[in-house]
Amino acid sequence: MYAVTAALFCLATLLRMGVLDCLDRDKGRFFLYLIPCAVLFMAAGFAFERRKMADDSRYFYPFAVAFTLAALSGAAVYHEPWVRLLKRVLPWTHGQIEYLFILNAGVYFVVDRICDFSSSLQVRTVGKSFRFVIPGHVMTSLLLLSLYEDASLLEARVFEWLLPAAACVFVFASIPRQMKNFLVSGLVFLAIGVYRLQQEVFPNRGLWPVFLLTCGLALMLGRRTMRRCG
Repeated sequence: MYAVTAALFCLATLLRMGVLDCLDRDKGRFFLYLIPCAVLFMAAGFAFERRKMADDSRYFYPFAVAFTLAALSGAAVYHEPWVRLLKRVLPWTHGQIEYLFILNAGVYFVVDRICDFSSSLQVRTVGKSFRFVIPGHVMTSLLLLSLYEDASLLEARVFEWLLPAAACVFVFASIPRQMKNFLVSGLVFLAIGVYRLQQEVFPNRGLWPVFLLTCGLALMLGRRTMRRCG
């Protein structure tokens, strides 16, 4: 009840400060105002946990995660100053919001690394929550960038190759730490990336996808055989 009441109090305070008008004029500013709320809930959870009140702190961390995801995602979609800044600093991005989502994924990765240094299990769980959305942010953005209508042929080809490459990175990154969401997301987007390459780069050449599939099956069977022998 304390956590829910605090969340409602934060939203009510923002509305009384005039954030309601931002929903009509500048939606991005509303999402930016959620960032201090996320910081407050994270600090409150940590403070309760330091006072040996772990049963209470675990209700505050989910609100911190939810406010952070909503704030950064909403700001990436609606905050026009960020889009203009991106277009001015990196003109080749065309100010596309997919690049902002990739930057958000970088922020989540940094937060996950920081949380991983904590001795608190709950704080490490917060980091894992952010880790869960990283593959989707990166690979969905790469897929959408490869479909961008105003992109040049070279840009489209670069992103069509980057998608399966990034998927392979997530698949292999999942192995040391047993991160199933990285593995599943990587395999799904690897299949999408291979299909896109087959359609756009290697049309009427079906041999190489069959070769990749054969190699994958051979590796799977070889690993299973090694386990049995061991």
